[in-house]
Amino acid sequence: MKPNQKDSVVSTNTQVHMTSVYTRNKGTNKSVKRSFSFVISNLLISTVLMGALGISGGTVEAASSTQTPTQVVQVTQKYQDDATLLANVNLALDVLKKNGLTLATLSLLHSSLKDIENKVNANQFTSTNNLYKTLVLAESTLSGLSYNITLDVGNEFVESLTVVKRLTPISVYIDGIPQFYKQQPIEQNGIVFVPLRDIYEKLGAKVTSDTKTNTVIITKGNTVIKLPRGKDFAYVNGKSVKLSAKMFIKNGVTMIPVDFLKVSLGSSVEWLSVPKVVVITSKAQTVDGIKVLYGGHTYASRNQKEYDTVMKIVREHISKEYDKLVFGESRNKYYLEYLDGARFNGDKRDRSERNVGLYLAQGSIGELVSAGVSKEGVIRAWKTGFLAGTLASGTVDPGDGKPRSAYDNLVRRVSDCDAHAQVYSAVWDAMGYNTLIIAGSGHADMLVQIEGHWFKPGAGSFLRVDLNGSLKKGAKIIFQPTYGQIK
Repeated sequence: MKPNQKDSVVSTNTQVHMTSVYTRNKGTNKSVKRSFSFVISNLLISTVLMGALGISGGTVEAASSTQTPTQVVQVTQKYQDDATLLANVNLALDVLKKNGLTLATLSLLHSSLKDIENKVNANQFTSTNNLYKTLVLAESTLSGLSYNITLDVGNEFVESLTVVKRLTPISVYIDGIPQFYKQQPIEQNGIVFVPLRDIYEKLGAKVTSDTKTNTVIITKGNTVIKLPRGKDFAYVNGKSVKLSAKMFIKNGVTMIPVDFLKVSLGSSVEWLSVPKVVVITSKAQTVDGIKVLYGGHTYASRNQKEYDTVMKIVREHISKEYDKLVFGESRNKYYLEYLDGARFNGDKRDRSERNVGLYLAQGSIGELVSAGVSKEGVIRAWKTGFLAGTLASGTVDPGDGKPRSAYDNLVRRVSDCDAHAQVYSAVWDAMGYNTLIIAGSGHADMLVQIEGHWFKPGAGSFLRVDLNGSLKKGAKIIFQPTYGQIK
């Protein structure tokens, strides 16, 4: 999900967790535990780790390697233009991939990202699209690494285990548009908290504070909401409403339980714990007597019961299967290499495992990559396509043209292109995407919008579609986009 030109933050979250035990070797039994964090989250980079550890004299060795770490090139001069700042980050990542993780490499990466953060905070960083790609690269490079560290500090030595772990960020969509916040949504004790002001202002409300009563006041039309700080209740037009948890302040931002949006402004709010997506629809819709979650899509359900059954099946499928999926399955290594720029050599006679893997990756995700979809976006789209395909499969086509709904496919187990497209639409919608169904020459297809481009997902592949061109050639939209209208 790329930010637009006005956005200066992205949904990227990687942490390096370090727990160190200091042991003095001169007759003392005392030990001191310290925890450090290096966080890449919305361009907010903690300086605690590098400041606390210090860089001089430290070495880092890969847990599975016996080689002596290579000394890292030091950057001695910094420039303030966007391109050079991004180049410094990419330099650090290149050194890290070639020589392994060292404290000097981590320091270089930290320093480069900190320079970018400072410029972003001053609203002086304009290359947001390139920044997004660089941060996704940083995340994928760091994610999943595990290293042992030994530091010599005078008469002390430190032994610690560092685990670099990707934490799945919480994504928020409002009326189909991905949102990016300086303070990310967080989950505590099963409750999702979102930044109050950002969310409500996006929904068209005005947010003010009454310092005398320590109350947040939200107004929209005839609705007045009062939220006393430190309390687990609010007032909506004078009526007391209990919150699922108290709101609180994090990094100067007031956080509120996302489910309060339902009772305060009547918005539709759905929380998908897998893959951590909050979908907010500002105006809940009823279509043909059916209350729907995503845009005006009923998935051709005949009644509310059918619709609810379909969405229950879709949610359970996503929750059960998403985290199990491995990008590219058995060829994960080569799919990731493809994302990093490796390509099929063009010789189909070369049946080496790597060349075959890159060839298959090209056929599967090549058009996503060529359209400029981010690495994170490609992986998430591939997994979603896999989910939709497996859920819609295993049905019988009676050949009479009668199957037309997702319910026909998922419950009655009869299907054709119409019912198949409705299942795909339901799964992609539930994952926060914008979908539509188009028909032409007696055939229906579901199209999905991924980072601004329309694609037709197939059996493990994506075909980029010129929607306007298709419409000019006579194709018809039979189910409008989840969000927005196309005439």
